[in-house]
Amino acid sequence: MADIEPEGELDDRYLVQPVLKAMQVLQLICAAAEPVTLNQLMREAGLPKTTVLAGSNLGTSILAYSPHRALAGPYHRNIPGNLATLDAFTGPVDAARKVIQDRHVGLIAICHADAEQRLLASKAPAGLLARLLRDDPPAWLEPIGAGPEPLRLYRVR
Repeated sequence: MADIEPEGELDDRYLVQPVLKAMQVLQLICAAAEPVTLNQLMREAGLPKTTVLAGSNLGTSILAYSPHRALAGPYHRNIPGNLATLDAFTGPVDAARKVIQDRHVGLIAICHADAEQRLLASKAPAGLLARLLRDDPPAWLEPIGAGPEPLRLYRVR
C-alpha cells in the first residue's frame, strides 16, 4: 500500500490553529475554572494531594495547575477513569459513593456552565451530578466556600 501524500504543503493553519482554537473554546466552557482560580480553590480546601472527581473538561487544568490527580480528562487512554467518572456522576448516589471511595476521591469539582455536565445531569436527573448542579449535595459531601460562579468544590467526608 502506497503512502498517501497531501497535495501541496500542510502548514500551521491546517494543523495547529484548529487545535489551538478548540483549546480556547474548552477554556471558555467554565470561565471561572481558569487555572489560577481552580488551583486557589483547591488549596483553600486544605487537603493534601488527592484525586478530584470532575468533568473531563476540567481534568487538564487540575493536572496542569494543581498537585492533585484528576479522575477524568480529555485523554483517549484514560478509559477507566472517564468511565468511573460517568458512573459516579450519572448513577444512583449510593453507587457514586462507592466509586468515590474505591477511587480515593477527596474533592469533587463541578461547573454549572459546562455543557457536558449539564447534558449528563439531564440524562440522569437522580444522579449525583444533577443533585450537585441543583445545590443539593448528599450529607457525605461538604461544600467548600462559596467559590466563584459557576465553579463549585465539595470535600468528601
